[in-house]
Amino acid sequence: MFNLHLQSTNTKYTVAFDYKFNDKLSNRLTYFSRTADLDDDTKHPATLWQMREKTWGFSEQLTYQDGNHTIIGGYDYYKDAMNKYHDQYTPSMTGTVDNKAFFIQDQMQFGDWGFTPGVRFSKHSEYGNKTTGSGVLSYKFNDLTNMYVSYKEFFRAPYMYELYNPFYGSEKLNPEEGETKEIGLNTRIDDKTTFSAHYFRTDSDNLIGFNNANWKYYNAGAETIKGWDVQLTKAFDDHFSATAAYTHTYIPATSADVNPNRNGYIPKGQYDLTFNYDDTKFNGSLNIKGIVDRPGSKAKEAQVLDTYKSIWTANLALNYKPVKGMNVFFKLNNIFDRMYTDMTSDMRNPGGDGWYSQPGRNFVAGVEYTF
Repeated sequence: MFNLHLQSTNTKYTVAFDYKFNDKLSNRLTYFSRTADLDDDTKHPATLWQMREKTWGFSEQLTYQDGNHTIIGGYDYYKDAMNKYHDQYTPSMTGTVDNKAFFIQDQMQFGDWGFTPGVRFSKHSEYGNKTTGSGVLSYKFNDLTNMYVSYKEFFRAPYMYELYNPFYGSEKLNPEEGETKEIGLNTRIDDKTTFSAHYFRTDSDNLIGFNNANWKYYNAGAETIKGWDVQLTKAFDDHFSATAAYTHTYIPATSADVNPNRNGYIPKGQYDLTFNYDDTKFNGSLNIKGIVDRPGSKAKEAQVLDTYKSIWTANLALNYKPVKGMNVFFKLNNIFDRMYTDMTSDMRNPGGDGWYSQPGRNFVAGVEYTF
């Protein structure tokens, strides 16, 4: 599906100010802003799609180091504003939400043992107060090998579109809440080879989903995600290295009528092979990515081509720094010009409901200068 009347402008910038009071206490103040402006199908008023969205906020972070303790605390604030939204089903949508949060953690190190507890107090403009905790326990076996276990609670308020869109949204949505547990091992096999492996499990309540029957966002209930990954990195010399990685994800099916992994939308496997070259003035990387076992919905799986169930793509990135502060870059994406979709659970041939192809072979070149 191609649209010759699409105009999209995205602007994002971040400003950070660092100040060191003394050898133990330092401060970082960060301000960020992101705007997204979209005008689609501008030649056809009946199907015009317009959006004016802005997110901005700041973070104030203090770091105190003393002996075995590194204490980090601070305050976060962000505000989302939908200044305009219009499509053929939604005549008008505007609104704002904001979130304020205090946080603190203490990274403690006692010999080979490390422990980092943390807590975050949030106040959301729509969902009130929420406290979430986290903790990481690590152990260093020797100079080559260490492992860790971690626990983290999370809370995600519905996005503005999910809440306030007059056609799709529902103001009765509850926020997603849950916890993630993880265990990992990192080891250096030799001077040029490292290996890591991790296992994770995420349990969520009030998962926010989309009901295709009535075209409304709703709380779909509880969900469990289990997965693991492995990564091997080899340095061949001072400049050239390669990394091979695999990630496996499994989400049980909610009924006999759907596939696992959210009805086949999330791939069970992902392969990554990256070759890196890094020198004083020049660096580059070639990444080959494989998305495997993503059949789409069970009801339509028989109509999905094998080339869409498993997708392999390659991307190249090059950087050259002729003088201090200047970077000349070149990116070549989708080198083999693969046609695939990454936007919908309907994985059938082009022409299926909501089938949007990802960009074909394309490149970006430019110059960056840092003052």
